[in-house]
Amino acid sequence: AGAVPALSPICSEAAKSAVQNFVTRYNVLNATISTYTRYDPATQTGGALLGDSTVRGLAQQARAVLGTTVGSGTYQNLAQVGITGWTDGSYKLDAAKFAEAYKADPAAVSALFGTSGYGGQIATLAADYLEADGRIAAKQESLNSQLKDIDKQKVSLERRMDMVEARYRAQFTALDTLISQLRTTSTYLTQQLSNLPGSSSSN
Repeated sequence: AGAVPALSPICSEAAKSAVQNFVTRYNVLNATISTYTRYDPATQTGGALLGDSTVRGLAQQARAVLGTTVGSGTYQNLAQVGITGWTDGSYKLDAAKFAEAYKADPAAVSALFGTSGYGGQIATLAADYLEADGRIAAKQESLNSQLKDIDKQKVSLERRMDMVEARYRAQFTALDTLISQLRTTSTYLTQQLSNLPGSSSSN
């Protein structure tokens, strides 16, 4: 077999930079999803998107894409070009191993991240979720609809609460008036009874 032809350092560095950017962007996405979906047992509080099926589906599908093999070339998975997955869902690029793989077969590395590889699959997944008619937009529309319903219910509830408050205030005022009248009547009766013949105060 002939020797592997020398590659331009610029091409090699550009490829490594592109792949590192891919890994970095995925890690940012993974960290963001983790932040919004995590549950803290110490404080018993969860992220704003804890349990959300749309976000959970995005995370699961993205991990599935990067965890599978692609194509039939020299390189068919990320580990072969120096990209290792961690337990927290993030990935790390081994620059030396990537450079070695790229030097051995740059076309295969490019294909691994091309339109038929991980890059294309992630782009398709992103479009499914992020386009104007995608899943996240649909979820937002659903949430907006629910918020509008809640606003309507809130207005209705506030109206009912105002009515209840007014009724309670009226009842309180009526009872207060009744108590005042009863006290006046009681005082009057006591005074009148004390003036009757035979009462202790009239003797």
